[in-house]
Amino acid sequence: MKLQSTPILFTLILIAIQAVVDPHPFICEKRQSSLSTSSSKYAQTVVGRGPRGPLSASWDIGVQITLNNVSQCPVDLPLNESKVKCNTGKILTSWNTVILTEPLRYERDSTNRFFRTKRLRDIINDENLETIGPWIEAGCSLLPTRWTNYSSTPPAYTIVAMICYDCTPTRHGDYQELFACEC
Repeated sequence: MKLQSTPILFTLILIAIQAVVDPHPFICEKRQSSLSTSSSKYAQTVVGRGPRGPLSASWDIGVQITLNNVSQCPVDLPLNESKVKCNTGKILTSWNTVILTEPLRYERDSTNRFFRTKRLRDIINDENLETIGPWIEAGCSLLPTRWTNYSSTPPAYTIVAMICYDCTPTRHGDYQELFACEC
C-alpha cells in the first residue's frame, strides 16, 4: 500500500512546487495553437474593478480584438505610436498623482510568438510611468503583476487589466464578481 501512494504523494509535491514557482498560477496552460509567426490573432481585454463604496466588484470582458505583429508593435515603441498601432480599444482611467485616461496597449516580442500588456499608469516629474505584464504565448498578461489572489475579487478601489489570448475569460459568482480563464 505504501508503494501505491508514493506516486500520488510525488505528484502532489510537484504540483505544490509548481504553484510556488509560477508567479501567475491562474494563467492558462499553453495549448498547441499559439501566437506563432502569423501577423494577426484574436484576443480579448478583461478589466476587473475591486469594490468601491456602495459598488461591488465587477469584471468587464471585451470583444475580440486582433493583435498586430511585431513589425507594428515592437518592444519600446514610442508612447504616441503605441497608442495608435497597439491600442486594444479599452480605455482605462488611473487616479495616481494625476488623472489619466489612456488605452490599454500591448507589445510583441521579436519572435512574434509572445505578447504582453502595457499601460500608462502615472506621470511623475513629467516622466511617463508605464507598467507591463508578463510575456504570454497563451493565457492572460495581467496588470498589476503584484496582485496574485486570482480566485478572489480585485482589492478595494483597484483596477486590474489584462489581455487574454487562446482562452475563454468568464465571470462567475452570485454577482459575476469572480474571474476565471478556461483554455
